[in-house]
Amino acid sequence: YSSCTKKMTPRGYPAPGGGPFQFEPSRTIKTKLDQRPLRPFTHASVAGANTHYLKALDWLEKDEPFRGETELRRTLEKDPNHVAGISLLGKLEVKLRNDYVGAQRNFEKALALEPGNAMALGGLAALEENINLDFDKAEALYHRAVKADPSDAHLWANFSLFFKHCRKDPIKGRDMMVKAFQVQPGRPWFQANAANFDT
Repeated sequence: YSSCTKKMTPRGYPAPGGGPFQFEPSRTIKTKLDQRPLRPFTHASVAGANTHYLKALDWLEKDEPFRGETELRRTLEKDPNHVAGISLLGKLEVKLRNDYVGAQRNFEKALALEPGNAMALGGLAALEENINLDFDKAEALYHRAVKADPSDAHLWANFSLFFKHCRKDPIKGRDMMVKAFQVQPGRPWFQANAANFDT
């Protein structure tokens, strides 16, 4: 496990110098959205943004993250304040190119628009845990995230592993992994991890 030491690769992030996403992205997808003025919204622009967002989710489900990112940027072209799109783009910035600064900027932007956004809270919690190593802040953000969306099994699982590895509290960690399985019983991975939590 890597989130508790600076020298190791953080959990869930590609290893430096290797992995399928360790190459320089094309300039065409490095759009500087933050520098663009916000346009007045219309029902058509919001509907168009949601269409692109759903396409992004579809590409990500098919394990096509770069195509998903392109659709997310089109989402924000239509609606620069699309909170779900901003939050998901933050997660992709970590996954695709280890851009922690860009990810944090997007998570904070999403929370400025919607303070209770669970995806942004969970993303910031992971950055505090794995990159900044501020475990107190990470724990507070995880608490806010699972309170905002108690049905998100992955938030419970990440919080569980945080307690196991960073707080050295496997009992509380196991309880949270059980919670993850309860809210998403179709994923046996959660149940298996809860059963073997001390290993």
